[in-house]
Amino acid sequence: MQISSFLWGGTYNPIIPFHRRLDRKNRFFMGAKNAREVFDGYLQAYDPDFVVRLGSTKELDVDLGSYREIEAEEILSGISEDGTPRYGVGLFEILNHLLAEEFRFVRRDKVTFDIPDVADSLLWTSIFGGLPSSLQSDSENYLKRFPDYQRVACGNDSYLDHFRSENHFLRRLTNLDIECRVRAFRDDWIYLMDGSSVEDIVFYWNLRALGWRILPVPLAARNLDKVRAFVEQFVEDNYWPYRNNPSMFNHTTLLKAPSVDEKDHEAFANSLNLKPAKQDGFGKLTRQPWIPRVWSEWDRRRNGGGRGEISVERREVRLAPVENRFYLAPLLPKFAAEFSRHCTPRCANELEPRVYGETGLHAEAIPQGGDDLVRAVGGYILRDLRCSADGPVLLVDHRRFEHRLDLPEAEPIFKAWFKERGWSVELSDNGYIVKHVLKQFGGLWGTNWLTEECVIQLLHEIASKKWLTAETFRSLIHKAANQIQFADVDRLTKWLVDAKIIKLGVELQCPQCRQRSWYSIADSDYELRCGQCLEDFALPTESPKEIRWAYRGHGAFTSRHGTQGGLAVILTLRLFKGHSLDQVTPMLSFNATKGGPKMEVDLALHTRRIRGGFPEQGVIFAECKSYNEFTRADIEKMESFAQQFPGAAMVFSTLRRELTPSEVSMLARVAKRGWRTRLKGDAFSPLVILTGNELFSSTEPWNTWRQLGGRYERFAHWPYHEDEIEGLAEATQYLYLAFDSHDYVNRQRRPRVVAATKQPRRSKGGPK
Repeated sequence: MQISSFLWGGTYNPIIPFHRRLDRKNRFFMGAKNAREVFDGYLQAYDPDFVVRLGSTKELDVDLGSYREIEAEEILSGISEDGTPRYGVGLFEILNHLLAEEFRFVRRDKVTFDIPDVADSLLWTSIFGGLPSSLQSDSENYLKRFPDYQRVACGNDSYLDHFRSENHFLRRLTNLDIECRVRAFRDDWIYLMDGSSVEDIVFYWNLRALGWRILPVPLAARNLDKVRAFVEQFVEDNYWPYRNNPSMFNHTTLLKAPSVDEKDHEAFANSLNLKPAKQDGFGKLTRQPWIPRVWSEWDRRRNGGGRGEISVERREVRLAPVENRFYLAPLLPKFAAEFSRHCTPRCANELEPRVYGETGLHAEAIPQGGDDLVRAVGGYILRDLRCSADGPVLLVDHRRFEHRLDLPEAEPIFKAWFKERGWSVELSDNGYIVKHVLKQFGGLWGTNWLTEECVIQLLHEIASKKWLTAETFRSLIHKAANQIQFADVDRLTKWLVDAKIIKLGVELQCPQCRQRSWYSIADSDYELRCGQCLEDFALPTESPKEIRWAYRGHGAFTSRHGTQGGLAVILTLRLFKGHSLDQVTPMLSFNATKGGPKMEVDLALHTRRIRGGFPEQGVIFAECKSYNEFTRADIEKMESFAQQFPGAAMVFSTLRRELTPSEVSMLARVAKRGWRTRLKGDAFSPLVILTGNELFSSTEPWNTWRQLGGRYERFAHWPYHEDEIEGLAEATQYLYLAFDSHDYVNRQRRPRVVAATKQPRRSKGGPK
């Protein structure tokens, strides 16, 4: 706590407990399989840049995964050299800035520096902050230069006096300029705890590290009139109507620490003299007898236990990369010292890469990972870059040092991510074909026409013919254009030509074998060779009517099997990239192995989207078909592969508008298994069905269903859902599998009553 009290933003440094065994009677650990799961869940919840071992954990063999470790003694070791810590920005830099900028002249507003004397009290140190004894004298020299500075006593009857908004104690000083947005629905909390319990204090520290605005109330102070009056005013001040919905009100939650008895919790709530609420059903104070299981991802998402967003400055930089490389100037707080001798990270810059107009497949959603992933992203110095749960993080050590980064390619990112999980992946033959087709279109930006089913049929027609005469080609173009609203024949033709889907040539008849052949413009000459009989013949210039203009498919469209189902893969990628999700990192069809048989997956996606103002990442694996059916082997393969990556979504995508009865039966069983897994509290893989209804659309699925009407009307409005993929799974399972997940989950939760029929007792000798 003393180290964090000295560091800028140290309030948000969690204290992660390491349990060797779990107390199964403790509700906080409900659902945990073992102590390791709880520890890993804590790391995932707070996602620290560095991990510092303290106490007995220094002697233990603890696997930290991809998280980097530093020694506690290293952090403050540089202060004696230049007044700055070896890691982070320190208190002395903040005080220097305030003295130079904020207190150069006499201030008219009231600002006090009543620093509580916390001594060796763990409770008061956690609330107000405290410094190591080695820094006491130096900090005193700085603070004496501020007006209205004084050391004040701290006790149960006086600690709330120091919470005045104009007062700046240590912890408030080290939060200078920091803004925190929380994910919780309730922003205001009161924490009733036992001030002598280490467990209660650690919980308070960690809940505040999430970004919560939380008021601590020790049990020993709960009956004091001054404390009760302060709490009552805190509740009243935080009762106000929401701006977007005045019929709903913000309220305060009274949270009970683990050591506090339920009777004391209830008695303290009843002792508060609050004014009547303005609206029935929206009370000012809510009692909560349990602490959110921060270690559980399921609980974090549903009970508001997610980590808040800590930020000071935002900047959007538009970069034009040279040779897929760009240089980025870092951001540091204005009060950070200009020079530091340590060459170690001072603050973190979160990067949110977005790529526009590129024809290749670049990585926008960077998953969490270790050094292999950092190398794939393009970190030339590993210590300068970290792949966090929110995306790439640049660890900055100097204000003027520009960082060189490469424009990350999607395929290396996915390979590194798989490698860190023990998998070896390579593009399959189909993957190379799809990659070539996408390049032929000019990237996803050139696939707008594919959302029209008649264009897909036109492409199949072009690929199935050796060539098309100009007249036949024009009739096919007109037929397709007539089925598209506001379509233009010339624009469609230009797209086919620009994308090199077709090439113009001439159709000629060989005078020797009487067979017709096609010759491109580039190959046409006055002397030609027949492709059938291999005889040379002259171009019939004397009879131009025998020279007929003709079009022929080019590249992957020279044969009906050239795309190998690649159009379904591209349309699936387009749907997630263009509408449903903000940022996507794709990997096209690939083979994956991990000590067993090779498994082919048509499409994998890392996704990153902003939900409620916060980034959320996910993984999707897709099985794509053009017009063929999904087989049992396809479904079992996908389900088996997705189980290796808990929480990854499964997508079955087809260009057909409906599924066959056998497909519905097989996929419905997979969906039921998934929801049963979720009911157990385990990570499950949502099952999404995509058909031509969604793929052949230039808008989001919800808008498509509104246009279709009928049974689709039920999902015609954008759902407020915890997870967009989960919402898409619920909708498509209902539409295409006739499976209502809500009804199924509710039936599974109901207690099953089995009526026992009373049987007549039989004698030991059996029936007479």
